[in-house]
Amino acid sequence: MTREQTSPTGNEDRVRRDWPALSVVLFLCLLGGTALLTARTYQRPGVDQSPMEGMADFHNAIYFPTVAYFNQISPYHDEYARLYPVNRPLCLYSPLSFVLHAPWAALPLPAADWAYFAAMGVMVIALAWLSLRANSLSTAPFSVFAVAAILLASRPAHTNLKLGQITLQIVLPFLAAVHFGRSRPWLAACATALVTIKPTFVVPLVWFLIVRGQFFPAFAGVAMGAVAAAILTLPLVLSQGAGVFFPSLLATLNKHDSDPVVAPISSWTRVDANIVVSRLFNFNPETAWALGVAAVVLLFAGWTVHRLARREASLGVNSLTGLVICTATLTCVYHCTYDLLLLATSAVWLTSGARHTLSSGERRTALGLVLFLAFNYLSSRTALDAMGANDLGFDSPGWRLATALNATALLTLFAIACGAAWRAPHREAAYATTRQVAAPLELGV
Repeated sequence: MTREQTSPTGNEDRVRRDWPALSVVLFLCLLGGTALLTARTYQRPGVDQSPMEGMADFHNAIYFPTVAYFNQISPYHDEYARLYPVNRPLCLYSPLSFVLHAPWAALPLPAADWAYFAAMGVMVIALAWLSLRANSLSTAPFSVFAVAAILLASRPAHTNLKLGQITLQIVLPFLAAVHFGRSRPWLAACATALVTIKPTFVVPLVWFLIVRGQFFPAFAGVAMGAVAAAILTLPLVLSQGAGVFFPSLLATLNKHDSDPVVAPISSWTRVDANIVVSRLFNFNPETAWALGVAAVVLLFAGWTVHRLARREASLGVNSLTGLVICTATLTCVYHCTYDLLLLATSAVWLTSGARHTLSSGERRTALGLVLFLAFNYLSSRTALDAMGANDLGFDSPGWRLATALNATALLTLFAIACGAAWRAPHREAAYATTRQVAAPLELGV
């Protein structure tokens, strides 16, 4: 036995060499387990319906809409739902999505399924890297794959990969726009343009960029996204006629809102504030009510962010500002469990830099709520079925309680973030100035 093998330094070096490999193995094991579950519950389009949901969102929201678009068929019209094996016309995603997902639409469906699944795995790694880099932490392979493994074990990431959701390609540019809004406005503008694919993300994002005084990325990003959407929509309008195309958008929105998975009174996946309102008063909020809730949340959060912007040096996702923005975005309007990946960078911030901004009690409570949101499987359909809650109906106290847990936790986290911002914003400003946490990220490429 060599001296290096027996000495403490030798053991430490060996551990240092082994940890990166172990984190990669752990990530791959979790990814493989998710792939097996996805295959076991794989939805064969036109054949399987609920509860077979593996890659269902990829089929309904990405693959077939993109194929239809390039076949000059509007994915927003009822004709599309008759011609393709989907449950309903596409919701109001920007047609920019069709260009973004064209490479997958060019493949046969089985190959596209697994190519997209692999791409989502890569995007989880990218989210882990961004979360660490934004918080000025090590981006060594061990750290990146360890965080990626934790993300993959969480319900939001697990659900994203299993369903084939579009969330990751929205969350990454959203966080980039928030973080680089001041230091790299063109990068933030391009990121904002990508976020325009999903209105429920881009409306809060643009609002917060404006209240922070970052007008260029807000308006340039929206302009680029709007021009791209208009150009890509034009062939559909010309082929159908404006009198058919635009009413079909409203009809599609109404069908989306009436879906039991979407409607607040019957949804077990939503995490926004309207779920709390629905469970407390046992009613289904109408559009006007939902818009009122969104307005209240965004106005108060915008006031809070504006106040922080005047006092603190750090304006990125690695700050209290970032936590307020992300929680408000998720709370204000329709969002589901898989969208909680937006909190990834804030979760890392709570474990590393928040002690200089939040009191110990606030930080522990906030971190506990984030962990609860990440690993709460009690509100999943599988758990609800196992507990028999789904058999009791929407009016049962047990079902209402179980399906309100995430929304209540998120609303509480939002309240803690805003409360901390109003009580002691100067603490974060002082620490940000000392460590210069608002310095632009070095991309390292």
